[in-house]
Formats: sequence, structure tokens, C-alpha cells
Amino acid sequence: MFAGDLLVIFGAKYLFLAVPAAAAVYWLKLPGRERAELSALWLIALPLAYALARAAGHFYFLPRPFVAAGFAPLIPHAPDNGFPSEHALFSAAIAAAVFLLSRKLGTALWVIAALVGISRVLAGVHHTADIAGALFMAAAAAWAARRALPRPHPGPAARWLDRRLDRLLCARGYRSAIIWRDGPLRGTAPAAASGPAAERAAPRGRNGRYHA
Repeated sequence: MFAGDLLVIFGAKYLFLAVPAAAAVYWLKLPGRERAELSALWLIALPLAYALARAAGHFYFLPRPFVAAGFAPLIPHAPDNGFPSEHALFSAAIAAAVFLLSRKLGTALWVIAALVGISRVLAGVHHTADIAGALFMAAAAAWAARRALPRPHPGPAARWLDRRLDRLLCARGYRSAIIWRDGPLRGTAPAAASGPAAERAAPRGRNGRYHA
């Protein structure tokens, strides 16, 4: 067996464990509020991603490459439905939740999750569509989990993501659905004030009338 095959086998079978290990170390170093937030994200995102995967697998069957092409895979596997990849799904769901609090670590974990998927494709147990579907479902589950939780003071990664989603919606003519408690998005003009408070704040002329 070649060294490249051994790397593929390691990536396909064991590399995904690096994602929860790194995420656990990061979780232990977080302050109490952010630690509770990440825990809540995982508690929602992981079961939701699994539910999406089960539903997708029920409606869409994709034979594994070694079944469809008739060759022996690098790692033994049952000839069941390969869509989506559970290894990639699990890794990406953890990475997506971490990304909402730390863009740097979250991106690194996303890279590892992608490498897990690539390894399983090279090992002959998954198609590219299995990996792409798993990554998409994981990202959607993490995004839904973040929207379901109250975020009075969102982290920089969540603000970065929501700015781009908000600008995309505004560019397409939709009203912004993302309102932070600490002020409007950068680059947007504040809304004009109205009512008694605005009248009291308006400058008065010598005759006591308010300027228009």
C-alpha cells in the first residue's frame, strides 16, 4: 500500500475527530456567556443537521462509488446510501457553529471538514455530491440555530455574515430583517426622528417657532 493511500485512509477514517477535539479546547477557553452560547448552537445545529440529512437520504438515494463502479474501496463500508456524508456533516456542523464566534478557528475547522470529505471521495466511499450536500446542510443548520437564539451582542463573525446577508436582501428590494441592539449597520443612514422628542430637539427661531 502506498503512502498516499495511507494518508487517504487516515483522512477518511480519523481526521474528522480533530474537529470536535479542537472545538472542545476552544469551548473550554471561552468566557461563561460565550461558552453557553456555543453550547446552545451545538445543541440546535447538530440535531437539525442530522434531521436534514436523514430527510435528504430518505428522498434521494445515491449509490456509493465502489457499488456503482464495482471496485474495492480503500476502507470497508456497507453498500448503503452515500448521500449525504455523515463524517463531513458532523465535522462541518461543529465548524459552522464555531465560525459564528471565531472566524479564524471556524475557517480552519471548515478546511478540516472539507479535507475529510475529499479523503472519503478518494477512498471510494462517497461522491462529491455527498460531501457538498453535507456541507450545505451543516451550514444551513448552524445559520438556523443562530437565528433561533437571542443575540443582543453578536460576535464579529456573526456580524460579518449578517451584514452580507442584509445587504444582499436590501439589494434585492427586501426590507432589512437584521436589527442589532447596538445600532444600525455601518454605511446606512440613521432614520429621521419624529414625534414630540424630535420637536423638542429641533432648533427654534427668534419668534419661538421651529425651523423646518
